[in-house]
Amino acid sequence: MDRGKFKPKFNRIIFIDKKIREGSYPNARTLAEEYEGVSPRTIKRDIEWLRDFHEAPIEYSFQNKGYYYSEGSFSLPALRISESELFSMAIAEQALAQYRNTPIYDSLCQIFEKIKDLLPEKATIESNTMNSRFTIFEQASAMINRSVWNTAMQGLEENRVILFDYTAPGYKKSVRRTFQPYHAICHKSQWYLIGLEEVKQDIRIFALSRMNNLILTNRVFSVPVGFAIEDFVDHNFGIFINQQNYIVRLRVAAEVHTFFTERIWHEKQELTEQTDGSLLLSFPTNQLEEVMFWVMSWGEHVVVEEPKELVDMVRTRLELSLDNYKKE
Repeated sequence: MDRGKFKPKFNRIIFIDKKIREGSYPNARTLAEEYEGVSPRTIKRDIEWLRDFHEAPIEYSFQNKGYYYSEGSFSLPALRISESELFSMAIAEQALAQYRNTPIYDSLCQIFEKIKDLLPEKATIESNTMNSRFTIFEQASAMINRSVWNTAMQGLEENRVILFDYTAPGYKKSVRRTFQPYHAICHKSQWYLIGLEEVKQDIRIFALSRMNNLILTNRVFSVPVGFAIEDFVDHNFGIFINQQNYIVRLRVAAEVHTFFTERIWHEKQELTEQTDGSLLLSFPTNQLEEVMFWVMSWGEHVVVEEPKELVDMVRTRLELSLDNYKKE
């Protein structure tokens, strides 16, 4: 974390606050001369920043030709940050890279820069050291057009109907949609909107990366009182629209015992150890298809016991896969 360019402003703010608090009525010229290396214009910008960002009651006395605090009780908010918090902050800055292809990346970076701008002199971690000691792998994310993102988020925030052309996977032609956005979801680094598709009068989910020619209408809607995102998706496994709930029961082989006991796979999971070293894992979900793909990624080490629907799904998918490898 390169703190070089942020330290001077923080130090100037502390210096200006100290001089005004002394009651000597400093002005931009005298402050610039005493601090050295900055212009009166920079000092004036710092004072405006104090007024706008911290609501500092700084007034100018024409009689004394300098600044003073009109409220003697005002003080800059203390910024205390521990070494461990600073360390976590440095790692979090690197983690922002996973949002690089999304329109919110620049905004997140700007927020992060504002936080760093307020860090005190001693809060320093060298970026070269951090980069050489930590690696955070980015997940591939679909590109989202900035105008699509901004318009969609405005519709979400203001409860306004949006129109867009949408090309679903497996189709070449797009379909014009009239949509009431209820909720935004980020799943596996992909962004989606869930809400009411007015033509079908059904709750649907659409990927922002597949939206084109998006228009924000002036029509306002109300999110139904009973709408709850948990009724449609499973935060742990997936976002396919499905309101039917199942209890999944899996038998996990002893060979992958460690992998399964060191993680929480579902917030409502039950994990029971068996005498032979295997595990029984169960959890509720409405995302059988996503669970199917996850189970298959473990190969022979995970077997579905319930529900029957999931057993049949895995068996069918395995049989189709085996057909691809049968010798002629």
